[in-house]
Amino acid sequence: MNWIPGPRLCRLLGSAKGMPAVFLLVFVGFGHITTANAATDVWQPLATYLTWRDDPCTTLVVQWHTEAGDNRPDSLQWRPAGAADWQTAQGTQKPFPGSSLVVHFVDLTELDPDHVYEYRFNESMSPEWFRTMPLTPTRPIRFAVAGDVLSSVSIVEMMLRNETSRDPDFVMFCGDIAQENGDLRCADRWSMFLGSCTKYLITPQGRRIPILVAIGNHDVANGGFGQTPKDAPFFYGLFALANNRAYNVLDFGQYLSVFILDSGHTNAVAGAQKDWLEDVLEQRKTVTHKFAAYHVPAWPAYRRMGLPSHVAVRENWIPLFERYGLTAAFEHHEHCYKRTYPIKNGQVDPHGVLYMGNGGIGERELRRPVPPGSFSEGGRWFLARTAQANQFVFVTVDGPIRHFQAVDPANWAFDECYSVAGQGATIITDHSGDWLGMPLWISLVMSLIAMFGGSAMTLMILHVRQRRMTRARGYITDFTTETPAAAAAHLQIMLQDHVAPGQDGSGEDGAELVRRLTIVKSKDDEHREGKPIPKRSVR
Repeated sequence: MNWIPGPRLCRLLGSAKGMPAVFLLVFVGFGHITTANAATDVWQPLATYLTWRDDPCTTLVVQWHTEAGDNRPDSLQWRPAGAADWQTAQGTQKPFPGSSLVVHFVDLTELDPDHVYEYRFNESMSPEWFRTMPLTPTRPIRFAVAGDVLSSVSIVEMMLRNETSRDPDFVMFCGDIAQENGDLRCADRWSMFLGSCTKYLITPQGRRIPILVAIGNHDVANGGFGQTPKDAPFFYGLFALANNRAYNVLDFGQYLSVFILDSGHTNAVAGAQKDWLEDVLEQRKTVTHKFAAYHVPAWPAYRRMGLPSHVAVRENWIPLFERYGLTAAFEHHEHCYKRTYPIKNGQVDPHGVLYMGNGGIGERELRRPVPPGSFSEGGRWFLARTAQANQFVFVTVDGPIRHFQAVDPANWAFDECYSVAGQGATIITDHSGDWLGMPLWISLVMSLIAMFGGSAMTLMILHVRQRRMTRARGYITDFTTETPAAAAAHLQIMLQDHVAPGQDGSGEDGAELVRRLTIVKSKDDEHREGKPIPKRSVR
């Protein structure tokens, strides 16, 4: 797998201008620098990425990098797909911190929802395209969430390919993205990450996938907490942030809201951010699907529960999530995988909030999480699944159904569950496997066929090193919806694509599915009579 220097070595090597020639060769060898093709003289920016700071249905921000000496204009050409004429949109620029590059920003506004638009930087290049989000949920919405990104370039790029293969509408990276600790001498790490996004977060048809970012401790000076925006020069300098702030909410019509939060790195968890969060949640209490994304977990699977950073999130944000019916929160920071039971009022509750993730999409050194299923005094009663695994969470929202998958480097969904919107965010079924990912020999065969030899070797190492996924007592909760028959029929269609006929009602009609899903199940001897999993309070 490709090696990249960490922040300490960056400081030893010095600034980007003074890097030794051997390091420059390594950097260029990654293939992240795109230059003009001498044969065709087609100019391309060094990196291109899309994001939102406002309504995803009617706006989009296009960002790209150039060398400072290129003197390229802050403009691009765009048009609705198929239109005869191109329009020109003017933008702005600012320096890429710690480098000789320039970051360009163009905001496209007053777009039509659920429409395809093309853009290009000059007449010589082939246009790329993007798609605005629908104002009403006329189709499934798909997105990927990950954190703790740039440790191994090989793993990161493999996972980006996996994300693209699932055709997401957008991708979220939730902290510790380039892991440069705010050091200006480590600007190359961001060039590598954004170069990888440029290369891989684009479909074969040319659709570029927007990215959203949340801040983490290693995006800030000293890798810590309680800093200011000037201590996170790359995070604040490379992305179009609403109000130049690390927390924001994006509304996809009236059916979906995404809350991107700062878990204490440049904005305190309590105080102004908490007040803002309460206000925006109150304004969106009727939104069907609500997700939060941030870095430090309220419910850790590796670190101690009593660490101040975890306690701050748990005491300030969790009561708001529960009061306003958050669907799920995506947490990171721990370099392993976890999924909790639905939690409310400090105990397992079928109408509680789901917490997933825990970071490590590109980490070489994964941590071994606490095994779930321990209901003894002080146990991690809230854990339903854990794994020592690289992963991202892939979410599909289809009508009232939310489908969650944890995906490993082999592009295998090793953990999976569903929930239904209605009178609460409730887990309704779960189809996790006993083992992490697919068998090793299948991974290797697929890798050899579909990938370069280096990626196949990476997969082999990952499968040898990563441990068996641990799981708690399996169960299916009861659930309620405003229209249970319609929800059950919808779920039946979704389940038949993922579960063999006859398993958990996927081959049965809607009424039978409802009946079966309202029965608490368990494979453990202690619960074979259908008794619910005991509730435990936070210790």
